[in-house]
Amino acid sequence: MISRIIATLLIVNVAFGQNALTSVEQDFEILVPLAELEPEVNRVPAKIIKGLLLVEGKVENRRGYFILDTGAPGLVINRVASSERLIKGRSLTKDVHLNEVLLKDVEWGRGKLQNIQVLTLDLSHLEKYCGERILGLLGYEHIKDYETHINYRQERVSWMNNHNSTIHRIRGEALQCEFELIEHLPIITLHFESGTFRFALDTGSSVNLISKKLGQHLRQFGAKSGELTELGNLANESEVLSSIIIPSVDLGGLTKKDIVFHVADMSSVQEFLGSRVDGIIGYQFLKEHQVIINYKQQKMIFLD
Repeated sequence: MISRIIATLLIVNVAFGQNALTSVEQDFEILVPLAELEPEVNRVPAKIIKGLLLVEGKVENRRGYFILDTGAPGLVINRVASSERLIKGRSLTKDVHLNEVLLKDVEWGRGKLQNIQVLTLDLSHLEKYCGERILGLLGYEHIKDYETHINYRQERVSWMNNHNSTIHRIRGEALQCEFELIEHLPIITLHFESGTFRFALDTGSSVNLISKKLGQHLRQFGAKSGELTELGNLANESEVLSSIIIPSVDLGGLTKKDIVFHVADMSSVQEFLGSRVDGIIGYQFLKEHQVIINYKQQKMIFLD
């Protein structure tokens, strides 16, 4: 049986960014002048392990990898939580408990955060899964002001200025699709033979997920049964999920054939967002592409 991980994190009672966890100042600094980096602000060495996208980084004096996770609301550091000041969050189906900690500096590539209050969560099970030192999750709040360019084939991640980026214009024709941003999750529209459905984009998910209701519906339109998969989550728990193979899926003109989706309970995501979400697209959907995510313009760009 195949084992996979989904690192979606939902937190309803904590604000990131300007409404900081505490009054501690949070700064993002580019360590070299922007003029010397245009159009790229920050290129970071990366690797893909079992469907998770890891980018090199440092937390104070510890080097390792962050999981680039659009399914996480901000920066979450790998550290065992104490019993005090627990903050309640939720993975896809299970509750998790986090703490806060003040860090002097956090780096990935040429980017640096200083004097920042962050959430912590025990992610040691992700280290075992990847076989690498996992520093934490790098999520929405600290990537939203830049175009995030993910080259899955070459295992490279770059962050670019929104107003100066030209990479999607000079690499030939590009396919673009818009998304709706709800909380920290981009919601895109997928077209199946039987209709149009809403999916969240999550680079922290090594698989694609589909709701039980939609999965059952699509079996009536040619979807076939696939393999069983053991899916782990941030709560260090796992469950065995069935899967279906969908003959054709279209995203804004990008058509993919025989895509595997694992059937899961999506009620927590829908409750968190207050909106219908029929599933999640992750690594298995994106792995053949170069993808740009532009939060400001709420669009995705596929370069090939």
